[in-house]
Amino acid sequence: MAGSQKYRLNNCQVLSWAHELIGNIHGLICVCGDMNASRNSFDMCRHIIAEGWQDMALASHRRFGCDLLPTCKSATRHTYGIGNPELCQFLRDAWVDFEHDMDASAVQLFSLEVPNFNQKVWKWIQPSSLDDCTTNALDFHSEADRAAHDIDCSVRQHLEANNMDEALKVWSERCEKLVLKHTLTTEGEVLPWAQVSWEGAPRGTGFEGFGPPRFKQGRNRDFCVDSASNPLEVRQAQKQARRLQALMRTLSYSLFGPIQRSKCEELWAAIMRSSGFRPDFPRWAWNELGLDIVHHLDGDSLSLLVDEVYEYANKLASARWRAKKTEFAVQPENSWKDHKEDGCPLLC
Repeated sequence: MAGSQKYRLNNCQVLSWAHELIGNIHGLICVCGDMNASRNSFDMCRHIIAEGWQDMALASHRRFGCDLLPTCKSATRHTYGIGNPELCQFLRDAWVDFEHDMDASAVQLFSLEVPNFNQKVWKWIQPSSLDDCTTNALDFHSEADRAAHDIDCSVRQHLEANNMDEALKVWSERCEKLVLKHTLTTEGEVLPWAQVSWEGAPRGTGFEGFGPPRFKQGRNRDFCVDSASNPLEVRQAQKQARRLQALMRTLSYSLFGPIQRSKCEELWAAIMRSSGFRPDFPRWAWNELGLDIVHHLDGDSLSLLVDEVYEYANKLASARWRAKKTEFAVQPENSWKDHKEDGCPLLC
């Protein structure tokens, strides 16, 4: 991170890149640096903290009583370490190291007790998606109003007993059953209660090894390239295809309200600044399809754009896969030629 006010726009760009990167991997992740402004000044920081990430110095202050010391000219905090939940579980301490020759930018330090072996974590099985279903809105809102008081009382009862886990469990199960009860299939039929794949919590859990950072695979319905290829540019194209897929899915909701509008705006912002397209995605769309997606985009143009990105991602993955196969096939031959002067290599 740049540490000068005149580079604040650069900080915004760096944080934007960081946000795109951390959205694609699992593991212990920390976004840190001298931001030269309050973290609340940056949309990216507010967004990830709303998703459960923590200001690690503030978390140490609340959990362990560590002093929350300034990092900028002994007056305010402008140096931050924002960690994801997987990292913050190992947080043990935080402090600031002051140096006389660096009075404007003191060093923020953290103590982490990270085990030297792969952790096991809970693997929660995701329920089937309701994206293709509709809701009986009139009956749903009517019953939700009637059930609201009972749900509120049940949740408050557990909160008063300081049992947050049980309060969340009760709220989640009651709301889930209420939604499923009034959700209809594409044929207009009520979801079959015998099909437990629609339910979340009752499906059970299992343990999964917690290894090094790995790229997300997505759900079964998410777009995946046809060829088993994972270079960075292929992953970028596949990610963009999934964003467009999610945008199309959200726009098709029968009940399109403020939440869906906000999600569409967030997806579209990510689509426009997506990396992996040269020189950038709006100009790539213009060069490939003649679409001016900056000033105008209707439903037909969006469908055309989605199909073109799908095709581009598959072609790119196929080309990289062929190159990898060719390189792999040539390696044994070259290895054999390298040993030819010394005679054939021994076979055991």
